[in-house]
Amino acid sequence: MSSLIVQSDLKTSTIGLNQAIDRMTTGFKINQAEDNAANYSINTKLTSGTYSISTAEELAKLATMTNNYKICSNCEFVLADDIDLSAYSTGEGWTPIGTSNQFTATFDGNGYVISNLYINTPSINCVGLFRWCNFAEIKNVGLENVDVTGDYEVGGLMGRGCNVTISNS
Repeated sequence: MSSLIVQSDLKTSTIGLNQAIDRMTTGFKINQAEDNAANYSINTKLTSGTYSISTAEELAKLATMTNNYKICSNCEFVLADDIDLSAYSTGEGWTPIGTSNQFTATFDGNGYVISNLYINTPSINCVGLFRWCNFAEIKNVGLENVDVTGDYEVGGLMGRGCNVTISNS
């Protein structure tokens, strides 16, 4: 990648995606010592803001949340480290982001690399790290060691996209 945008400091409103998902998947949570948060309902959708992703598990949770209609179109997801997806290299492999619901937010790789992406779904269409994106932006992310098999509309980064801006990726 020739020109990378590196973000050295995230806004103070940035919270880890893992923390946001934990709040949503545990129903009601009160943890005064950790983040002074209360009453985050499992039915609550992420609101606008920037969410940091630094592990494969957090990226997988982004896929789960997207597929369960739990992200917003004005959210931004920013990688904070390289991500190794080799833990998702058996069976069908990685579950793409945007499988049952389109990804409609911004994904900023922040100059980091996602490696060892494996998807083996020869009878499924729209296959890639992102399955289906609409009115989305994907930028500044690299992919290495990609092995993706699908029926049609297959790509390493994205299977299907409508009104999508991709840059430096």
